[in-house]
Amino acid sequence: VSVGLARSSDLDEVIEAARLYREDERARELVRAAEGRLEDLTVRKLGKEWCEKGLLNLPTFYDESTDGMAIGNMLWLYNCMASYGMIEFAKDRYNDYEKKISCLE
Repeated sequence: VSVGLARSSDLDEVIEAARLYREDERARELVRAAEGRLEDLTVRKLGKEWCEKGLLNLPTFYDESTDGMAIGNMLWLYNCMASYGMIEFAKDRYNDYEKKISCLE
């Protein structure tokens, strides 16, 4: 979960969801079913091989060859766009990277 906090009450729903998940078997079943549907959709959109191996052996953020670029995160954003149509989400996250990089220059 990615949460931006402006006040402590912003976590109320997240805490309630965690409580329900911990205490309610039906809630856990619903989450597992949703996860399964999302995984199936990802395999249909990206292919089984990509889902299994697409992020293997990528250089990390700390490797000199990446020049500080989080390649795994970039591919995760691609997966979000290609699988779930989360284009605005991916743009916002990418823009966050650009802002952080420009601060370093």
